[in-house]
Amino acid sequence: MAKQFSRRDFLKMGAGAAGGSLLASWGALSPLPFVYGAQTESGELRVAPAYFAGSNTAGDLASLDPGRRGTWSFHSLLWSPIVAVDAAGNTIPDKSLAESWETSEDGTVYTFNLRPDALFSDGTPITAQQVVDGLGYLAMLNHAEVRGLRDNFGSARRLLFDIVGMLEFVDQVPYEPFATGAVDGIQAVDEHTVQITLKQPSLSFLPRLAAAFSVFNVNDMLAGATVDYGPSDFWTSSASASGPYKLVEAVPGERYVMEPNENYFGPQPNIPRITCLAVSQDINTVLIAFANQQLDVVTVSLTGSVARQALSDPALSEHLVEVPDWRVEQFWMTPNVPLDDVHVRRAFSMAFDRDALIGILNSGVDLPLHRRVNMHRNPNVPHCVDETATVEPLPFDPEMAKAELEMSAYYPDVLNTEIHILSQNPQDLVQCEVLKKMLEDNLGLTNVTVHTEAVPDLTTPPFPLHLWYNTQQPWYADITDTLQNMVFLMRDEPWQPDQPRSYVTVGYEPELRELVQGAIAENDAAARCELVQQAGQVWNDVAFSLDYATPVAYYLVAPSVQGIEWYANAGQGKPVNIEDVTVQS
Repeated sequence: MAKQFSRRDFLKMGAGAAGGSLLASWGALSPLPFVYGAQTESGELRVAPAYFAGSNTAGDLASLDPGRRGTWSFHSLLWSPIVAVDAAGNTIPDKSLAESWETSEDGTVYTFNLRPDALFSDGTPITAQQVVDGLGYLAMLNHAEVRGLRDNFGSARRLLFDIVGMLEFVDQVPYEPFATGAVDGIQAVDEHTVQITLKQPSLSFLPRLAAAFSVFNVNDMLAGATVDYGPSDFWTSSASASGPYKLVEAVPGERYVMEPNENYFGPQPNIPRITCLAVSQDINTVLIAFANQQLDVVTVSLTGSVARQALSDPALSEHLVEVPDWRVEQFWMTPNVPLDDVHVRRAFSMAFDRDALIGILNSGVDLPLHRRVNMHRNPNVPHCVDETATVEPLPFDPEMAKAELEMSAYYPDVLNTEIHILSQNPQDLVQCEVLKKMLEDNLGLTNVTVHTEAVPDLTTPPFPLHLWYNTQQPWYADITDTLQNMVFLMRDEPWQPDQPRSYVTVGYEPELRELVQGAIAENDAAARCELVQQAGQVWNDVAFSLDYATPVAYYLVAPSVQGIEWYANAGQGKPVNIEDVTVQS
């Protein structure tokens, strides 16, 4: 009989007292060493930005890299896209580096005419060759040697896969750090004209290009080859900018400071200085800094137990702003034995009581902190909503789960096989412990371990990692991008026993890949959504990942910050109208 989880079970696992005992069980976290406090000048904005504060990447200047998360968060203000778009995919001409663009009659060739007077913040002209070489740097980051390191997940492979030569680049050009290379389908026609050739026409190309790439001075990146960087330093610490702000200070592990870029071609901002602070890996320290009026804005997306804490604290709750969130919460399942067997994955999925977990996570608050999903998508994303609503999840049924497990080639040894679950921060420990208990109670597994120790290099963990808490979201408003984010990691052939499998590897399911790639290539909206629906059903049927919820997300904004609007995806932490924002002293 299935074990039913109660509030008492939850408290026993240490989730009470606003997460305090969770921190104790996961291990102490120390604030990063920097001094923060009063504004240094009138109108300064002090920010704890997403992907720079309150996480295990806190203080890492690699987050500013346009080849990684540079198009996200407040550091997106340093860079200009070739074509700027909003969350719905509409172009924004006055913030686009290209003053015009044309598409060939067959839809496969895009020609971008760059602003001839555009300059980087150091006065260097922005040329077509800089754009070409910048995209070559993104292609270099597709190499397996660096995928997964310092928040590099190969955005070009995920988002620019249909550019001629992009996927083939890794087979033609050996990996070099701080280097670029030539991609066949990307050419500089003249000093201010860039031409990009696709393998097939695509209605989503411009939003994907905007999500993946912003223009930077490639010479700044190339200079990194001669520098021995510390663990939080990177070439971005001394980079010139192409966006509305420029860097005036960058302290690894602590902060970066931006001031208006007088060479920016677009609308000039009003805020004279934005100080972005790492604060700490510990999000609770970030909340304390805001409550003490040492921060004006927190765009680390507050969800789950952190949102619970903020909602219950009067010093924080009145400053919470709910922002639509596009993420889906899941347990990533690697293809390490025995999860390379589809029967084992399906058994795990049917032994996982998602509704019980969500009930536990939502207990004790008036507003829901998590909402159930039926597949690997968030219903807030305005794409294929009706079609994806019909996708059926595998049922929670322990008896069916046990019968499925018996069909595995690993049965009965699988009952005693080591299963390793990784909790990477205190906020996901409860989910990991609940999953462990469900696998034990509902499948009879005897050797499940939740790890909370730090793993310096997740590409080679000291144990065969099987499951880890993870959130997935599209970089633009298209469900296919959420699906592609994992499917593009799939091998071209089944896993062999002696092949190493890192934490970002996935199972071999070629039918799923074919459906996702077909949906991406489809330019008829209705047919595209039909393929998305089919892909979602196969995803669930083969238990490609254990999806269970979408978080409700909040930012913290002090009343002194006026007029700010957000990109309609809380996971990105990105202001969209910085030129309209003011800060009262």
